[in-house]
Amino acid sequence: MLASQLLGSSADLQSVSTIGGRRIMAPEVSDSVALVQQALIAVNSALPEHGVDDGFGTEMGNAVSAYKAAHGLSHTDPVVGVGTITSLDLEIAYLEGSPTDQVLQKPGVLALAPYFAGVLENNLGDTSIGQRAIDFFELNPVSGPPARRTRTACPGSRRRPEPARPPGRTPHRTR
Repeated sequence: MLASQLLGSSADLQSVSTIGGRRIMAPEVSDSVALVQQALIAVNSALPEHGVDDGFGTEMGNAVSAYKAAHGLSHTDPVVGVGTITSLDLEIAYLEGSPTDQVLQKPGVLALAPYFAGVLENNLGDTSIGQRAIDFFELNPVSGPPARRTRTACPGSRRRPEPARPPGRTPHRTR
């Protein structure tokens, strides 16, 4: 269920926000596309050439992809689905001045926008909001570089594995 007045007023966008619902993508022309364009502009996504024109073209596709990348959404394709419309709706609900319990229950959203979390903390007097964002990162650590692979011989091979070398030293091979 969408919480913002802008996006929540559309039955079509409500269907986009449900798992297994429809998705918005090029070359669609509809009122739903216009509402998403208005929402993107409200959250500082650029649509400089066409603005709100009811058409899902290249410019809107680029804006949707940029929005998804900036908000850590997986699949930065130019398609508006459940994750995109939900994230966009939470931001619009906040801008409309109605932070809902749904926003406060999504620490991942708050962790991606620490300024947003701080504003909510101050406005609502709830000092646990920032802690929930920190806890989110502790429970979902960012993965580091991949582990270094060691060379091993194939089973049944006569070749022996090379011994580990001290870091910084290169072997000198002769033919």
